[in-house]
Amino acid sequence: MDDNKPKAVTKMQIAEDKASEIEFNSLEVHVAISRQRHDEINSRFDRVEAHMEKLEAKMEKGFTKIEKIIMWTAGTMFFTMLTILLTTVFGAKVF
Repeated sequence: MDDNKPKAVTKMQIAEDKASEIEFNSLEVHVAISRQRHDEINSRFDRVEAHMEKLEAKMEKGFTKIEKIIMWTAGTMFFTMLTILLTTVFGAKVF
């Protein structure tokens, strides 16, 4: 394969190169673009944070259900074991 082939350059790449050059040469442009980037990053973090809060709320609701199931199971097992113990100790002896 020929690695010496010229690569196609898109209009978008040319525009990005020109924008980078302008930003590099002008402090005001750099500051304005940096501010836009900063705002976009904050916006993304806010969306991620909102999504995480939704997931946490769903998890809390799920844990509440699991806790109820565990408590019902433990209570049932306790009363079953208590019934077996009382039946064994005080039950009628059959001969």
